[in-house]
Amino acid sequence: MSTDSKENVRATVQFAGDACIDPSFRGCCFYESDSTQAAVLLRQDGDIVLSEKNGTPLWLRRKQGSSVLDLVAVRPKPLATNEILREHFSTHSFSHLLPLLHFMREVAGQPETPAVPRQACIVIDDPSLYFTSYGFINFKKLAEHAKQHGYHVAIATIAIDAWKINSRVAAIFNDYPDNLSLIIHGNNHLWQELSADRSVSWLRAILAQALQRFKGCRLQNYAPILEAPYGTFVAEATEQISQLGYAAALCTPSQFIGLNRQSAFPAAFGSGSTDVFPDGLCTIPRLVMSEDWRLEIAIAAFLRQPIVLACHHQDFFEGMGLLAEFTAAINRLGPIHWCSLREIAKANYSLRKENTTLYITLGSRNVECRLPPDVNAVVIERPWVKQQERLILMDESGTNATIDILSGVATEPLTWKHKERSVLRIESPVLAAVHPDTVEPPARRLWPVVRKVLQEARDRLYPLLPVTLISYLQNRKTQRYESTAQSSRIAKGSYARP
Repeated sequence: MSTDSKENVRATVQFAGDACIDPSFRGCCFYESDSTQAAVLLRQDGDIVLSEKNGTPLWLRRKQGSSVLDLVAVRPKPLATNEILREHFSTHSFSHLLPLLHFMREVAGQPETPAVPRQACIVIDDPSLYFTSYGFINFKKLAEHAKQHGYHVAIATIAIDAWKINSRVAAIFNDYPDNLSLIIHGNNHLWQELSADRSVSWLRAILAQALQRFKGCRLQNYAPILEAPYGTFVAEATEQISQLGYAAALCTPSQFIGLNRQSAFPAAFGSGSTDVFPDGLCTIPRLVMSEDWRLEIAIAAFLRQPIVLACHHQDFFEGMGLLAEFTAAINRLGPIHWCSLREIAKANYSLRKENTTLYITLGSRNVECRLPPDVNAVVIERPWVKQQERLILMDESGTNATIDILSGVATEPLTWKHKERSVLRIESPVLAAVHPDTVEPPARRLWPVVRKVLQEARDRLYPLLPVTLISYLQNRKTQRYESTAQSSRIAKGSYARP
């Protein structure tokens, strides 16, 4: 059998409803295309079958006196050079690694439910705000539907479209701040705009121009958060993104590593609940709409990551029902806080407590942390810091800098008096900040304008097409995405930029 045909074989993985399984997978049935040969597990009386693959036991739990023994039919694969763990814990292959991660979490004593509710947001790529609708999306109906079902949508608008925002659209955004927000979806949305080999000056010019184009935006829930065109960017861009003042960048870890394998990111990149780029840039893991979106959500929830699902207007050609389906699937995972990406970025930190000292590890340069009542001191940890950098701690009002110091990776314990359940605001300014207005824009070109006009016409004509044709085009899009993802996996260490 050829490699291609093996890749296309999809096995059924069924999880038991036992309480010992993480709620993200408990009682669920998913598909995976990994064709690794599994050993035969011999069941004994009293064994609990935690998962099966095509009806064959894959993961057993056995009690031995006061101890518990987990038996797994497939061993985890070793990581190749410059590979990350997340590439082996994906919709392609997850069942062989999940038991080990599950075991490590149990040994570490991590709680089943995080202390802070999981955060979630749906991102719709590409819409311009010239009119009250875009393709299959009507902004007023979208806002009302989001309010009714309790979810939040971030509209990712291309910067070239930011020159004009319809006043009625602006009013809708401002009337529904809990349900609608706006972020930046690249500058011109050209192929390889941020993902090809470019000079630092080119990257800085493109990224600065995107911010300049949004300069006049008066929407109260607009945030300078970047979602790069086609979902990824070169590692060299992270420093420019941070220095120019972007609050965060959306990133699909496997795609990012596939493009930047030579950069040797840590093996755990994309697998933690708090990831940050080496320059202190907050990274928000991004899930891509595909036929396996339910599994994508389960994996993100298991990793205690925010659930951010990116899609397009044509995904809703049959109506808003899919958005309600997204919401219900995410809400079943436990306490969920639907919010903007700005709020997700501000909550990108992890906590650990020792006696009355709270250790706060930052995954963003600006965070807001609600302090437990029995904390008397805090230690701020910034993994990206290579030399002493400024650190500001503010009271809940954010008006007074109570502590303003220089610090390395971790501070000494800082005494902090606070009211019960008060919010600590932490800022870590960029060392070499660059104002976008000081950067010379790239040379003017006709193609970005022509391409945008064509894209706009295509998307606005989409609703006029027969439903059968739209369905066909959507299936083709899903196949292209799966093919791209598979190519990234196959490339491994020999990946070369296109």
